[in-house]
Amino acid sequence: MLRFFNATLLVLMVGLGYLAGSSQVQAGPIVFDVGSSIAPNIVSSPPASFYGWNANAQSAMQSGPGGVFGSAGSPGTPSYYTNVGAISPNQIIVSGFPSWNGQTNPGSTFGPAFANEYGNRLHFPVHIHSDPSNKFSLSELNAKMTSTDPGNFFNIPAFNYSGFVYDAEHVGYDSVTNTYYKSGEAGNTLVTDLFFRGIGNAFEAVQGPGQSPQDALNDAANFGGSISPFDITAQYWIDRGAGGFFSGSGTVTVIPEPTSIAVFGMMAVAGAYYGLRRRRHTNETPQETVA
Repeated sequence: MLRFFNATLLVLMVGLGYLAGSSQVQAGPIVFDVGSSIAPNIVSSPPASFYGWNANAQSAMQSGPGGVFGSAGSPGTPSYYTNVGAISPNQIIVSGFPSWNGQTNPGSTFGPAFANEYGNRLHFPVHIHSDPSNKFSLSELNAKMTSTDPGNFFNIPAFNYSGFVYDAEHVGYDSVTNTYYKSGEAGNTLVTDLFFRGIGNAFEAVQGPGQSPQDALNDAANFGGSISPFDITAQYWIDRGAGGFFSGSGTVTVIPEPTSIAVFGMMAVAGAYYGLRRRRHTNETPQETVA
């Protein structure tokens, strides 16, 4: 059984160029670097995994312009951060039971460090940096997500970050005063840099009657394969009215695994597709507030 899951976080960028599914654009005095990375499930995985991934993402982004396109942390661990390009459906499935990359018993398959993981989600981390004469704030930012599959399954409606505060996942920095903002400072505080782990999305595998956990994961992966290839695009903007409108997008392509389409076809013909469905959650704001 498949449910569609989305969690709203944030990303920013402006759209020229393309690098491994990510974009770097300069628009006047503000530059937006947006990466793309597979992260542990923020909702159910151990906090140390996701927040360890966030810490590694922050380390990469804060290493300098373009750092979001790099890597940080220890390879072979759930918290490893690395920029990705094309991905497969099994890499973006979250679950209510232990899984990783579409496989149950992740501790046995991938190693003990993965034993308590609950799936993976695609995020679009962002580093925004500006000229000191044109500072901006977290509260100015907007984001949304779309996908080119027929159902636009990865849709996240346009979202504004007014009312949010700087924290460990939305880190502000003022290069003029050499001050970091990451401890609850007001989101309208002006900064020259913002480092954010980005909006994210995933399929959600849910067990139907008589299904094993692996059956549910296979349903999700096969469904993703049946609508692949498709693109997932994160779009971001700052609207200052007469002061300027900055916008753009970053895109990742989902490519089916070789067996996905054939398996999905057999399921549909056999009438075994009863358990595959999607559900669009509408709790983007609580997810962002809690996360």
